Amino acid sequence: MPAAAYIHAESPYTLVAVVTPITDDPGTSGKIKHLPCAPQVKHKWLRAYDAGECKVDYAVEPLYARRGYVLLRDLFEAERRAEDWAVYERMLADLALGKRVQPFPQDRLPAEVLHRRARGADPEEQKSHG
Repeated sequence: MPAAAYIHAESPYTLVAVVTPITDDPGTSGKIKHLPCAPQVKHKWLRAYDAGECKVDYAVEPLYARRGYVLLRDLFEAERRAEDWAVYERMLADLALGKRVQPFPQDRLPAEVLHRRARGADPEEQKSHG
C-alpha cells in the first residue's frame, strides 16, 4: 500500500504537497505548494477519495495532472525514496502545527523537482511537454 500523500497532524487541516509543472517563469516552475485541505476545504488541484480504514487520501485532479501538476509523494515513490518522504512528512506535520521548520534540503528532493526548476522558462522544454 503506498504512503499517504498527506500528513494529518493535530490541526484541522491536512497539508498536501503538490509540485507545479514547468512554466515560463523560473520562479514558479517546479515549486512545491503545501495545500491545506480538510473535509470542508477543497482545492481545485486536488480530488479527495476514500483510502479505506476511515482514511482520506488525495490525488491531483485529472485536468491539472494533464497540465503537469503532481503529488510530491508520488515523485518520492517513483524514485523509491520512502525514507526521504518520511522526513518530508514529519516536516509537513510540524508545519501543520504551526512550528518553524528548516527548509527541506534541496539535495534530498526528487530529481524531477530539480529538473522542473532547472527547465523553467526553457521554450524547447515547453514544446516537448505541451
